[in-house]
Amino acid sequence: LNLVSTYHGLMIGALGLHLSQPASILIIGLGGGSLPSYIHQTFPLTNVHVVELDPSVVDIAKQQFGFKTDSRLTVSVEDGLEFLKNSERKFSIIMFDVDSKDVTSGMSCPPPNFVDSERLALVQRCLDVDGMFVLNLVCRDKHLRSELMTRLASAWTTVCGVKLEEEVNEVVFATSSAKLNRDGVKKGLMSGFRLVNDHVIKALKTKEELIDIEDSLKLLKICNS
Repeated sequence: LNLVSTYHGLMIGALGLHLSQPASILIIGLGGGSLPSYIHQTFPLTNVHVVELDPSVVDIAKQQFGFKTDSRLTVSVEDGLEFLKNSERKFSIIMFDVDSKDVTSGMSCPPPNFVDSERLALVQRCLDVDGMFVLNLVCRDKHLRSELMTRLASAWTTVCGVKLEEEVNEVVFATSSAKLNRDGVKKGLMSGFRLVNDHVIKALKTKEELIDIEDSLKLLKICNS
């Protein structure tokens, strides 16, 4: 059971704050399905729902990458933003892992309209009080990134990001959880990452850590301090 991308391991780090109780996770964007499959198989207290716009992506994930659904891992083929608008459910964690088809915008992941103020308000509404929004961000435009961080900071009290070395991806975490107030965000997040590593080592009977704690701490930036 392998993750395709390093940044997926960081996104899973968000589960460190939710390991002691069942967690409901919404993932917008399926890709090959490795992220939801890994969470589902490694963290048995999770319930994962994936929303994917393109039915052919779901077919390819099932046929070529062994993606399988069951009572704890479900998928719906629809617009992720429409799902958020119409959902009555509350989630512990909401992850955006979706590419933009428009490569000219300066933000190739997610599509810029996914993270405008109106859509971020939908995410906020669908999160538990202590819930966390986790965003896979690929943004080469510093101005666009700065504007996004301002919008995130107006919606959540804690916003921080880990920009991976030698990769274009930045994983952004946003939450208003009292567990991660700004004074203790680095300590709290790294503690969660360690819990995830410990859990993965036991669950998969491996010696390999999912998240490089030292690197993550070095690369972590508080975005709304």
